[in-house]
Amino acid sequence: MARITDRSKIAKIHESIIDTVVAEGIKNASVAKIAREAGVSTGYLYRFYPGKEELIQAIYNDLFKRNTDMLSQLLEKEERLEFVISKFISFLFDQANNHPNHVLFFLKLMTDYSFQLRTKESNILIEICEKALSLGLKTKEIREEITPEILYTVIVGTTFFLINLRKRRIFKDSSLTTDDINMMTKLYTKALA
Repeated sequence: MARITDRSKIAKIHESIIDTVVAEGIKNASVAKIAREAGVSTGYLYRFYPGKEELIQAIYNDLFKRNTDMLSQLLEKEERLEFVISKFISFLFDQANNHPNHVLFFLKLMTDYSFQLRTKESNILIEICEKALSLGLKTKEIREEITPEILYTVIVGTTFFLINLRKRRIFKDSSLTTDDINMMTKLYTKALA
């Protein structure tokens, strides 16, 4: 007889890996810690994932897809890069305010050299940045010498860095607000123009 998958346990496993990686880093996030945090046995976890790396990759893939799908939709729908930037920052800030560890998990993996971005994801990022550049050049919101790498660094890198600063309460102890979105959008559009 086939075993029934308890979706709530899978969700707890996913949240547990996110929380454990954010709190302790990839190297210290053992399968035993993750299972204990999720309230499941290690055997249950191994039924769905061969190991820690596959579990981390699955969570990363889900978050990556959510973020890149949102950016792709904005680039198809919006007529100005400024609107894309503002709405994407709003999307990330909303995630950071409501599920901070999801954003911090993503940031942690992006800055940990033990985690490798696969070629497929790298190509998706390049393609999205090229579409954003194309839109910005068409609307004259970006100067010619801006590259996909610089565009990504300016918009995504600094947005994640601000989220990290705010969540760690380095300068301010508050949620990210509409004023923050407006300020960041202004900064980015001026930096790219």
